[in-house]
Amino acid sequence: MKMSFLCFQLALLFYVFSASDARLFSRVNCLVSSWTSWSEPNEYGQRIRTCTILRMPSGGGFPCPHIREVKGVKPSFTLILQEFTLSFVEDYDPISDDQIAKVRDIVFILDSSGSIGLTKFNKAKADAKSLFGTLCPFDKTFDMDYNNPYQHQQLAMLTYSTTIEENFFFNTYSKTADVLQAISQATYQGLMTNTAGAFKKARNMFQTSRGARDSTKVKREVLIVTDGLSNTGGDAVAAAKELSKVADVYGLMIGKFSAAGMTELTDYVSTPASKHLFNLDDFESLTLLVEALEINKRLHPDWCASLDQD
Repeated sequence: MKMSFLCFQLALLFYVFSASDARLFSRVNCLVSSWTSWSEPNEYGQRIRTCTILRMPSGGGFPCPHIREVKGVKPSFTLILQEFTLSFVEDYDPISDDQIAKVRDIVFILDSSGSIGLTKFNKAKADAKSLFGTLCPFDKTFDMDYNNPYQHQQLAMLTYSTTIEENFFFNTYSKTADVLQAISQATYQGLMTNTAGAFKKARNMFQTSRGARDSTKVKREVLIVTDGLSNTGGDAVAAAKELSKVADVYGLMIGKFSAAGMTELTDYVSTPASKHLFNLDDFESLTLLVEALEINKRLHPDWCASLDQD
């Protein structure tokens, strides 16, 4: 009897150790590749590196680590001002290394969702009036010359929240004062953020029936001012890609965003994103940006070249 019980204990002990060894040898740890080199800084000042999962863990093996690392410092306000001035306001031409005032048809998209609030929305409209007033030619930016329809800029505008409002088309006004006044008349909605719908409407703005000119003779551009991501359904990135087929899309993105948010906002604009996306901390920074542009206009009133439609 004692011998039988002893044999049972030994058998049980052998089974426990055997099962433990089996589990130990069946564990498969995660295996990843080496890190890539750090990327060049993006428009948010971030550098990114990644690795690839080569083997998933199993049997209780060590889990996979994070496969994406981000580091970097956001560009200074001075650098953002410089890049926005060259890329959008002065329409700097890096190929000819010259500043050329291009003839442009511009659709201005202003976020009117609840996250902005009425006070900031009204301030953004005032800043937009000042911003578009700095475009060449000064003091007569949008004044139409019926004898020469390619010697002035054109502006159309829409605001968006849950619904999209087409505030005015390219052919609604023919005087700069009227265009700038129309910006201030846009009304606040304060609901959701239908960015996908806004991009689709912007694409439809570029029609001859709405005053859009020959695309071979003008630059077609879109400038969006927003403080958040689309949240009403619809694929905003896909809509932005379709819009980019007919116009260069620029963005003044206001606020701080998650890594996923930065990725989505980057996908809203044309490439290279570093020349088309400009991230400001808050709406106060937007005001400072516009004030700096106005100072530059007063200090350098002669930088405007003749409008060039080539």
